[in-house]
Amino acid sequence: MTQKQAENLLTQELNRLCGELGVNPIPKLIFSRRLKTTAGCLRIQHKKGLTTALTIELNPAYLEEFGYSRIYRTFLHEVAHAVCWVRYKDHGHSKLFQKTCLDLGGSLSPSQGGREESWLSEPWRWQYNCPVCGMSFKRKRRFSLPKRRRYKCRNCGARLDTWRETRL
Repeated sequence: MTQKQAENLLTQELNRLCGELGVNPIPKLIFSRRLKTTAGCLRIQHKKGLTTALTIELNPAYLEEFGYSRIYRTFLHEVAHAVCWVRYKDHGHSKLFQKTCLDLGGSLSPSQGGREESWLSEPWRWQYNCPVCGMSFKRKRRFSLPKRRRYKCRNCGARLDTWRETRL
């Protein structure tokens, strides 16, 4: 199945589901090559505290590698995010989201039960080490400085902008 065919089918399904579930505004659906390490995401745009637009982005490389049935379950996962946002202003993977996702038939797991995750095979590029407690973690993408100022260590509370950043 081509990307255009999948996009048309998923857009029709999106309109049907949003009508049934009362999701307004109806999300726009796009396949984005910008996604590198995820199968899909929901983008939420706000203006003065109101949701003005929702966009479901799906990774075309994921469609190419795993086919329509897998991208469909990822699509349902993202629709569940849209439903939870519109109804409850819930944007994470909470219990409420998990129930909504399973009710829709979406996937809660990136690998969807399989071990084929070669599309996620990009190597770790950055390591962050807390100077206070020594906790460390690796990332594929570097944190921007505004994000580093916003986050804190979950163990000791040290701001991330004080951490040592190492390129791997």
